[in-house]
Amino acid sequence: MHTEDGHVRWTGKRAISINRRSYTYRQIAYAADRGHAPTGRVLTECDVTDCIHPQHITDAEERDERDLQRLAAAEVAAAAEAPLLEEPAAAVVHEEPRCGTPAAALVHEERGEELCDACWAAVSTAVRQLSRVGEA
Repeated sequence: MHTEDGHVRWTGKRAISINRRSYTYRQIAYAADRGHAPTGRVLTECDVTDCIHPQHITDAEERDERDLQRLAAAEVAAAAEAPLLEEPAAAVVHEEPRCGTPAAALVHEERGEELCDACWAAVSTAVRQLSRVGEA
């Protein structure tokens, strides 16, 4: 029965048996509207307990999907409200590597400098180690 406030109120039996299986009035209303069986329980989303208006009933799958959409919308809204950085983050300053390492030898080369003894030794050691790996 249609009500004046836009609901469709069920006034029949609570359950109906079809082919020896019992269905609730909400399951029948859902399947009649959607064209497929509901997943999980069919619940009324409005305040009218016996309402079977197609827009007022949902199954578990529809409720899960709705909840995921609400969560995604909330995350988008929160991201939009997040304060933007007003100043760029301070640049990371790397200290020059200490002499005696292959990395420091590269710094010497970039500057056009000759390698110091410690860096020369570090490069020589690295080359020997690489050549051993190639022999293995």
